[in-house]
Amino acid sequence: MEKNGFTLIELVVVIIILGILAVTAAPRFIDLGSDARKSVMQSLQGSLSDAVKMSHAKALISNKMDSSDSFIISGKHYGLRYGYPDFVIYGDGSTSDKALAVNSLIELDSDADITYDDSYSPAVFEYSSAPTPERCRVKYFRAASLTSPAVIETDFSGC
Repeated sequence: MEKNGFTLIELVVVIIILGILAVTAAPRFIDLGSDARKSVMQSLQGSLSDAVKMSHAKALISNKMDSSDSFIISGKHYGLRYGYPDFVIYGDGSTSDKALAVNSLIELDSDADITYDDSYSPAVFEYSSAPTPERCRVKYFRAASLTSPAVIETDFSGC
């Protein structure tokens, strides 16, 4: 008798082996963590941008356009530089000398792994658990003058 094809058992075994390979190999090729980290940082960028725009509008209305000023939101003082939020944290926001910085204008989840560093210019929001944190960040450059506004830059290539 001549055999022309595969038996049902052989086909089932092959399908099971392919299923096992797909389940073990697919996560290596599909990196959803990177997309999630990038989305978190894009949301941070949008929140920061909106907070800066609203703060600048409030500064314009209040005529607080000096090189060093502050404004009050909900009883807390926030530092301004040429009408834009400053990135240097001077204190707890209880007085204008102890003003809060731009990072306090947005609310981050405590488990988001996002760090804020104002020790040099620009201030940096960084996703600390990203594979390459120095390339998964949002940078905030404070205003340099009345004609040079605050700038937000991003780098998501290492998320």
